[in-house]
Amino acid sequence: MFFCNFAPHFRVSSLSMPAFEINALPRSLARRVRCVVTVLLLVASGWAGRVMAASPEGAKGTNDVAARQILSRFIEVTGGETTLRKLTNRLSIGSFEAPAMGFQGTIEVVQSIPRRTAQKLIIANSATLQMATDGKVAWIEAPGIGVQLMDGLQRDQFIEENDLLGLLDYPQRFTNAMVLPPVEIAGVSCLPVTGFNRLGKKETMYFGKESGLLVRWDRPKLDPTANWTDTETYFENYQTIDGVKIPFKVSQKVPADQSFVLIVTSVTHDVAPKPDRFKPPTP
Repeated sequence: MFFCNFAPHFRVSSLSMPAFEINALPRSLARRVRCVVTVLLLVASGWAGRVMAASPEGAKGTNDVAARQILSRFIEVTGGETTLRKLTNRLSIGSFEAPAMGFQGTIEVVQSIPRRTAQKLIIANSATLQMATDGKVAWIEAPGIGVQLMDGLQRDQFIEENDLLGLLDYPQRFTNAMVLPPVEIAGVSCLPVTGFNRLGKKETMYFGKESGLLVRWDRPKLDPTANWTDTETYFENYQTIDGVKIPFKVSQKVPADQSFVLIVTSVTHDVAPKPDRFKPPTP
């Protein structure tokens, strides 16, 4: 997920406005800003992950029905479609750290239907970064660069991965979906479901055999330089909030030099965010 570029200029080719220029900041802080911009773009949100829906074209795998059953079970054990559809918004607060990159901070995420989200990260009590989308336009604001718009796949990835109800799309995620032999992950027997998303990228999701919950997710993610990076993410400490199970710990272990840990401290529903929270700030 993460890709940090420590060159003097940090260029994000998939943004529609000029490349990031962070030279005005102190070198140590600029390095952290570059890394956290990457965190924002690639992690998007550790608490909700709308999937890039599978294309209807293409042959189905011989084990497609079994794979969809596992994905559908995940929806049920998470709270069920009826309970999930009652959600209109969510406020999540937590902390994160990326030891290999040498920074830590706090994070606040507001999600609202339809497909709106706003994120604020404060790095080491010294720099604030924000990202948001109103479901159509996606933008980022960081020290030294101001507000910039995302475009193309970068924008699509951010919007889709922050859909509050995106979980409901999981059964339609893959073409050529298959269930692999059980494997043990951190002492938990898991059923791996693998397949190809609509972009033709292979992914594997590991669900607890007994719990039905998502334990690990291996997938390529688009980084700020418009390259694909293979990632390995773990979900732990599920807690039930208003009838919905949410992982309160999310950790990325691959690639190792860009690993991170995200800890949720509180989740609140019915927060009624202001609509302008999701729109780009005006000059």
